[in-house]
Amino acid sequence: MKFEKTLILFGILLRIYLFTLNPPNNTYDNHLEVINKYSLGATIKLEECWECYQPPLFYNLTGSILSISYNLGFSDYICWKIVQGFNVLLSILVLLLFYKMLKNESIKQIYRILFISLWIVFPRDIMASIMITNDYALVFITSLIVYLLSLFLKENSETKKWWILYLLIFALSSIAGLVKQSGLVLLFIPGLLTLKNLITFKNKSYKLGFLGLLLFSICISLSSEYANYKNGYKFLVSAQDFLKVPLDQHPGDINKIEFYNLKFIDLMKAPFFSDETIYSFNTELFASSWFDYDQKYATPSNLSRLSARYSYSLGLLWLIFFLTIILIKFKNTKLSFSINSISNNFNIETFIICLLIVFYIVPLLQTFRYPFYSSMKAQFMLPAFPAILLLIAKMINTLKINQKVLYLIISLNLLLIIFMCLYLYEGTTYGLNKEHGVILFELPNLK
Repeated sequence: MKFEKTLILFGILLRIYLFTLNPPNNTYDNHLEVINKYSLGATIKLEECWECYQPPLFYNLTGSILSISYNLGFSDYICWKIVQGFNVLLSILVLLLFYKMLKNESIKQIYRILFISLWIVFPRDIMASIMITNDYALVFITSLIVYLLSLFLKENSETKKWWILYLLIFALSSIAGLVKQSGLVLLFIPGLLTLKNLITFKNKSYKLGFLGLLLFSICISLSSEYANYKNGYKFLVSAQDFLKVPLDQHPGDINKIEFYNLKFIDLMKAPFFSDETIYSFNTELFASSWFDYDQKYATPSNLSRLSARYSYSLGLLWLIFFLTIILIKFKNTKLSFSINSISNNFNIETFIICLLIVFYIVPLLQTFRYPFYSSMKAQFMLPAFPAILLLIAKMINTLKINQKVLYLIISLNLLLIIFMCLYLYEGTTYGLNKEHGVILFELPNLK
């Protein structure tokens, strides 16, 4: 128990430390511009900036944080650091939620330690949490929904707690689409819950109520996209629809993209974004999950290349481990398709598998819409990662794995912390400049 809490504390301190290193204007896209517009109460026109098309909830909230910080007399830079710290706070809450999920699903302590040691250092999570972006708000909402689901599915429908959890899950699923467009995929959760209730509840009034609540949830989630549509924009509008910047990106043609390979050897030779890997969809997802592939934090050096190769190797080992466990479990699973068995299969595993599928579809669909490397983002899949780790933890919970092997893997995970601290320090201290191709956005004027 003490070791678990020590790991969690270490994960919290690691995020705070790396947050202090990263300037608030080092981010993938210029969300600062939109946040500032909301803080000033400006009218948002979608064609004015790259992120202006995004749903409003995250920007309303962070705009309020920015405005309050400014009115308290902080300098512009400190105001933006406070806004940046909002995602760090959410990442700490996600870490705590992940621990609570493992506990609630009765994962054995040794396996909890194994997966916590991975999550506290998972590069994509850390890199997303220490920058200003609306992505992490969706990670938090998704993780909270999964945690509530793990509680809800153990409750009896006759209890007050069941109804409270049910309404909370619906509410969170509804607002996800107001945080980020990809949050719309979470509508599958109220959809599945409604289907389950239509099967298990016999009262027609209840069934109509469940259907009405689902319709209301869909309307709330789609309200931002509907407003854009009413204002003359296409449904699921994107910045690519009226800004020309990404149109010269590679590959540029869906027929040039490779969907069935993982160019691991090429990654080991060229760890950063390169022509050798840019055409491979799964390679892009893998690389930006396990390292600063897009080079927002790391400067090209012997240290960063060594760190990348270690991180990619660890990622490949985990991927092989995941696939092995999944194959073992699938082989031993008997499927049944009766009405009663369908109702019984509405368990946490079913929801997580669906979560994995829909969040994998997000970058896939975006790539088919806009066949550029900027569409093939692991960041799009990040909201599903804590739940996926929970699923794998549940799969191995009944297996007996040699503890020496487990502690070796835990040690390899923790070793990655040292590499990350070193290359992120090197990059943020010496590498955030135009010479290394890094784009730092201008801090907007708050006056």
